[in-house]
Amino acid sequence: MKRKKIHEQELDKLQHVKFTMETQIMKIESAIDNKEMYEALVAGSSTMKKLQGNLGVNEVDNVIDAIREALEDALDINASLAQDVNPLSLDDDDLLAELMETDYRTNEHITSCQVRAVGNPSPSKKVSHESLDLPIPPLQKLVSRSDANAVAMLDETGFSA
Repeated sequence: MKRKKIHEQELDKLQHVKFTMETQIMKIESAIDNKEMYEALVAGSSTMKKLQGNLGVNEVDNVIDAIREALEDALDINASLAQDVNPLSLDDDDLLAELMETDYRTNEHITSCQVRAVGNPSPSKKVSHESLDLPIPPLQKLVSRSDANAVAMLDETGFSA
């Protein structure tokens, strides 16, 4: 029985030593891992410094600003190139004003023709529009030149408006 107890004590002592050694091995492995991670971080840091060289935040900001200015210039150039250079092109307001003036002159002309034809205009003796040989006003909505060009381009490509 004494011998059994001594064996058990020896076994406990060996298990304790084994546990201590396993703990020490884990700590050593952890220290090795930590060293490798540290060396990797140092290598990464030095590589980043080499790659960046004299490059700083101000230099990057200056490049970004230059790119933005170039893009804005390109947009301005595109807008300038897209302008209509045809001196005969008018906007919708100009066309409407011209139509109203033409309509007013036509009405004056009709009235003066009635006066010349009849001598004294009266409601019973009106001159017909057809007898004056005047152009027929458009019945459809006025379309600007850019809208007409767009419709023509769609027709050419086979698309419908």
